[in-house]
Amino acid sequence: MPHLPRKGGDSAPDLTGWGTHEWIVGMIGNPKQKRYYGENNDRMPAFAKNPGDSSDNILRAQNIELIAKWLRGDWYEPAQASAKSEGQSTK
Repeated sequence: MPHLPRKGGDSAPDLTGWGTHEWIVGMIGNPKQKRYYGENNDRMPAFAKNPGDSSDNILRAQNIELIAKWLRGDWYEPAQASAKSEGQSTK
C-alpha cells in the first residue's frame, strides 16, 4: 500500500513505485519534488535538479542511471565473469 500523506498535510513521501528504477532515479535526481519529500527535505541534495545534462547538476543523467541500476542489483555482468564465478571454463 502506498505511503500517502494524510489529508491536509504533506508529512511523508509518496512511496508508490518505491524501489523501481524510475523512483530511484527521481529520488536521486531531486528529492525535493513534491512526490518525494517536497520542502520537508533537509538532508539529501538534488544531484540533478535540472532535467538533462545541465552543467548546474551535480551528476549527469547517465551517472544517476548507473547508480540506480547498482542499487537495484541490475547491472551488466560480462559472460566471461559470470562463467568464472560459476566455476565453468571460459575457453
